[in-house]
Amino acid sequence: MTFEMVDPAEREGWDRAILRLKEPSIFHSAAWAKVLSRSYGYRPRYQVRLEHGEIAGLLPVLEVRSLATGCRGVSLAFSDFCEPIARDAATFDELLGRAVDYGRGAGWRYLELRGGERFLPGVPPFASYVGNRVDLSEGEPALWRRFSGNTRRNIEKAVAQGVVTTRSRSLEAVREFYRLHCLTRKRHGVPPQPLCFFENLHRFLIEPGLGTVVLAAHQGRPVAGGLYLCFGATLLYKFGASTLEDRNLRANNLVMWDAIRWGIENGAGVLSLGRTDCGDEGLRRFKRGWGGTESVISYYRYDLKDGCYREPLPPGGGGRRVLNRLPVALLRCIGAICYRHVG
Repeated sequence: MTFEMVDPAEREGWDRAILRLKEPSIFHSAAWAKVLSRSYGYRPRYQVRLEHGEIAGLLPVLEVRSLATGCRGVSLAFSDFCEPIARDAATFDELLGRAVDYGRGAGWRYLELRGGERFLPGVPPFASYVGNRVDLSEGEPALWRRFSGNTRRNIEKAVAQGVVTTRSRSLEAVREFYRLHCLTRKRHGVPPQPLCFFENLHRFLIEPGLGTVVLAAHQGRPVAGGLYLCFGATLLYKFGASTLEDRNLRANNLVMWDAIRWGIENGAGVLSLGRTDCGDEGLRRFKRGWGGTESVISYYRYDLKDGCYREPLPPGGGGRRVLNRLPVALLRCIGAICYRHVG
């Protein structure tokens, strides 16, 4: 048994090895590490336990170094969740301890974990979100019956009104989705991620076949879209976007249904709907309509100076009322400058 700190992008066969572990996600993959390191300059500091040359434990960590927000480790930046993979608490403690030791030497302020609740009983999370998973294993007919009546009606309404969907792995489709994404982020008062992030999603994940973009159009005009990633048996809903003036078309529901069918065709047995803010009842209602199960996603922050876990994050978000008044071009500039500092 040995422990190493590695960059998964430099390990041949990393993704094949990860898929042999229990409950791997796209966020454990080498491709995801490449997206984040190429987009934001983060340095992979993955802690790995090896047994007979095979990965037997994993704590993915990216090193974020910023003059604006300080230095830290995050497991894993811009990832909805990233559960540590360990067979028992002792393995997790060893992986965590090695990450903490490295972080102290590198001048980190803290180490953030986006998961790991089962290894941290009694530790208060720094932040909590809602996850939602939908079982796809029974196939389309059984799945359709599990949808809420409102979800089924919205899908049928979109079809009746002439909304059509297309699936694509092209860069052009990613860029069209990004246009819709920028409009949606503006409505929510949040800057969009830089375009290079989506171009890297295309380069390392979508073009190689680990994802797709589903776009919905009405009378030839794009009105909604979704970006989905698939790794192993799990389909992940990563981003959704739409135009406000066309919301009565219910195109988002048809986009999700088409993506689910794509996932089933490609061997997915589970749909993960990512993370949702606990207080966002509208989005939670939309996700519950697909017949899945909610769970809690807990984030933890270990303060390396004080040697303890930090208290929960206070609620915020007041600045969004200002940002949603800014033009998209300015919001894109803000996102291009700021995102690498906040991962």
